Formats: sequence, C-alpha cells, structure tokens
Amino acid sequence: MRYIFYLAGLISGDGYIEKKGNRIDLRAKSNRFKQEVASISKEFNPKIDSKHNRIRIISKELVEVLTNKFKIPRGKKSATFPFPEFIWGIKDTQVKEYVAGWFDAEGWLELDKRYKPAYPRIRFCISNLSIRNNLAEILRKLGFKVKTFSFKKRFCLDLNGRKNSELFFKVIPVRHPKWLHYSVMNKSLLLAHTARQANRVRF
Repeated sequence: MRYIFYLAGLISGDGYIEKKGNRIDLRAKSNRFKQEVASISKEFNPKIDSKHNRIRIISKELVEVLTNKFKIPRGKKSATFPFPEFIWGIKDTQVKEYVAGWFDAEGWLELDKRYKPAYPRIRFCISNLSIRNNLAEILRKLGFKVKTFSFKKRFCLDLNGRKNSELFFKVIPVRHPKWLHYSVMNKSLLLAHTARQANRVRF
C-alpha cells in the first residue's frame, strides 16, 4: 500500500466509511482528480462514479487499516476523532503524504489582490481541533510559519506569504488540480482568472 498515508489523510477529510461492511466513498468533483486517486489506489480496484462525484472502494484490508491504525471512524465522522499518534514516529516522506491528503481534502489557496504582486495564503479549516493542532505542529517541524485561529466552530490554520507557499509546493506532494494556479515553471503564484478564483481558488 504505497500511498496509504496520502489516502488516509484524504479519506479522513473527504471520505466516508460505511458503518457496517467494507465500503469507502470519497467525494471528488474534479474528473482529473478522480482519475488520479483511482490510479494511486488501483490495488483496491476503485470505481469512479462521475454521476455522484465520488470514488468507491470496497476493501476489507483497507478499511481495517484506516479504522484501526489511522483512527478514522465509521459512519459520520466525529469532530473529536483522535489524531493517529503513530504519525509522529514515521518517516518524513510518509508524514508529507499524510499532510498532502488532508490538504487536498480540506485546504485551498487564496490570493489577496490588494497587494502587487498578489499575496498568497494557503488555508486549511476543519471541525476537529485535535487534528488541526497536530497538523499545525507537523508543519512547524517541517519549517513552516503557521498561524492558527477558529471561526464559527471551525479550526483553521494559515500558511501566509510567498515563502510559505513556495515551501508548501516544494515539500508537500498535493495532487488536486485546485492547486494548479501555482506555476512550477517560474515558482510564482499566478493571478486567478476570475473574480471568484481571486478570492478563493477552490474546485
């Protein structure tokens, strides 16, 4: 299970494990992203359901790993489900995959066009305080300057500025096409193409 850490982060944020049985549903609107996730999880024979914007995986082995090792609850996820403490003892490459999965699920890129050039901000918000706090601490250990705050029962973290953004795209292997407004060629953030995207680039 090469990509298990990435899948665990992604499913923790955007997935659903049925209460009984071995079915996992993962929300995904982007066809490109559905294909990407299907590719990295091919050993579990995923099925793309474009009509309902989801990927479905039926795997007893994967469900057992996700629920027992990564502590992802079955059914509706609680705002208090625990952070998997073993993450603190794994390799940096695995930690980065886990973080990437979470950010592909719950993160987005903002461009503040009041500044020239536009000021970039990577933001992440969830309803689980423990997960937010642990991810913030992981990012600090990876060299990021992290700001945390809460808003309407949501717990958020920000990676503000160009240096944070450049480091993020350099070391965190995110895969969702919502991040493609970052130019790999010239290492600068592109201006969004519409007013909506200028405020919040999220697909």
